[in-house]
Amino acid sequence: MSPSDFITHVAIEFSVFIKDMQYSDDKWLATCSNFLVMTSDFIAFVTATRVGDSISIEYSYQKQSDVWEALNQNKYVEIFCTQQERLCRDFPFSRLMDFCINCIVRRYHESTGKRCVAQDEFVEHTNKF
Repeated sequence: MSPSDFITHVAIEFSVFIKDMQYSDDKWLATCSNFLVMTSDFIAFVTATRVGDSISIEYSYQKQSDVWEALNQNKYVEIFCTQQERLCRDFPFSRLMDFCINCIVRRYHESTGKRCVAQDEFVEHTNKF
């Protein structure tokens, strides 16, 4: 096995190990593992938003909806679910594609590392001024 293949193998196995620890009988290990998985999901969501990857953003919303409900942030879950249902049921597919293209605002130059922001974040920044 080449060194790069070995490093990839170790990283994948470590990721599987962390995810499996969520179901450990040791509550401390399960809590730490859950925290690592949740932070990883959140970082992936932020990264997807910054690069403008609408499919990953939608997937992240679906993954985070359980967390938002647990934190009593039902408004966000309801808005997301209603929006997705209406886009898929009441409109042609082209409208869903337009939404995916326009779900972020291209606010910064690509070289800054934060090229795009979410629509709600853009509105919050704009309202500040």
